[in-house]
Amino acid sequence: MPPQTTDNLESLVNFALEVQNVCASMKASGLQAHLNNPELEQKLVSKLPAIFQAFWGMHKLSLTESNLENFSKWLFQLAQGANSVIKPNSQKERKRAKIKDYCRKGYVRKLLPEEENAKKYWYLPVFPVVNPNKPNKVRSVWDAAAKVNGVSLNTVLLKGPDQLTSLLSILFKFRQRKIAIGGDIAEMFHQVLIRSEDQNYQRFLWYDPGAQQPTTYIMTVMTFGATCSPSSAQYVKNKNAERYSNRYPRATQIIVENHYVDDMLDSVDTEDKALQLAMDVRKIHAKGGFVIRNWVSNSKAVLKKLNAECTEGINLDIESDLATEKCLACGGRLRMTVLHLGCLNTCGAVT
Repeated sequence: MPPQTTDNLESLVNFALEVQNVCASMKASGLQAHLNNPELEQKLVSKLPAIFQAFWGMHKLSLTESNLENFSKWLFQLAQGANSVIKPNSQKERKRAKIKDYCRKGYVRKLLPEEENAKKYWYLPVFPVVNPNKPNKVRSVWDAAAKVNGVSLNTVLLKGPDQLTSLLSILFKFRQRKIAIGGDIAEMFHQVLIRSEDQNYQRFLWYDPGAQQPTTYIMTVMTFGATCSPSSAQYVKNKNAERYSNRYPRATQIIVENHYVDDMLDSVDTEDKALQLAMDVRKIHAKGGFVIRNWVSNSKAVLKKLNAECTEGINLDIESDLATEKCLACGGRLRMTVLHLGCLNTCGAVT
């Protein structure tokens, strides 16, 4: 947990939620004695700005006992005040919209009454990640690496084998033939359901709009942040594709060998082959609950036919010799056999 500042109220709200997660995880793990650990309490208090540390010192005088749980309750009241002055269009609103969308899609659900007395469960902190290239898009990450008494969810999960195809291999094959074709799988990790008996290990606390207390939610699908997610997602993707290897041998090969995480990239000799390949890959993915979209190609004819059903537009000026599209985190000029690899130096400039 980083130190907090008075000029970042959203960070203060997130800090309060993280402290509540720590308390909940201690109780869940039978470590209630650590709630009375004065060193841990002081370590968390020291993360606050000096003025808030002074407020906590004055508040302690009114308490019969100073412990981590009382500090968490006081911090929650402080966060409520911060919430009331945060701008409506801030990151908080985007995070709320994202969780609401996840509930609609079935990725997230509220804790059921019969699950409240479960003996085994785990609470995960959740925080947003924003891609500089997509500032209006928020990705939520459940921090499975967050530790309580030296233990995190990731420490008890098996990472699994590395099943990713070599990135260089994909890039080299990408421009072997005349027509380039690529796409990406929408929310790939979230298409893999977690067994119901294991979902209790993906609990998290969330403040619904206007709520005075946080509500316990459960993530029902694989999350960004769990150490096993990359390997498990690749296994499910490939296992689904292999079921159709006899009917769609070429498309199956592309899914297994020419996908890097959720991105597909390949090249073929003709526009007809590109279109057929894309349609076959789309069919196979759909059988496993995956949706491949955001198609890119150096062929206007292929793009026109594939993007007819797309809901997200692609910013591609196919007429320009400098038309560039990001594929596998690389920039490629789709009308030229050139790949541009961009890196950021410590000053943030592109080199």
